[in-house]
Amino acid sequence: MSSRPTRCLRCGQPLPVPAAAGRPRYYCSDRCRYADRKRKAQGARLAGDGFVPAPSAARRAELALALAGAAAAAPEDRLATLLLELLGIAAQLEHLERDLEPTLRFRSERLRRALVLALDNDFGEVIRG
Repeated sequence: MSSRPTRCLRCGQPLPVPAAAGRPRYYCSDRCRYADRKRKAQGARLAGDGFVPAPSAARRAELALALAGAAAAAPEDRLATLLLELLGIAAQLEHLERDLEPTLRFRSERLRRALVLALDNDFGEVIRG
């Protein structure tokens, strides 16, 4: 297995053939590299740490109460609880990536980024309260 990624981290297009020496490429173009850098900066501003958008303390407490009564909770509360769990999974992936070999790390990063992006785009107002 190659330790260098073969697809662009942002768009998934195949990367150009790598040079014999030098740093590995992660993006197919400057456009993808800058777009991903901008997205990372926005994610860091949302969370203040890493890429995972962090819910407010009040929202976390509200969601924890929903988790405690999940069986009797309304469907909307159960959804909110699951969304919080998914954010927790994304955070766990981020910590695990540090210890993974490069190809697994690449796949894990791609999964985590897609998960966080989907959560933020589709449920940002629920997560942030």
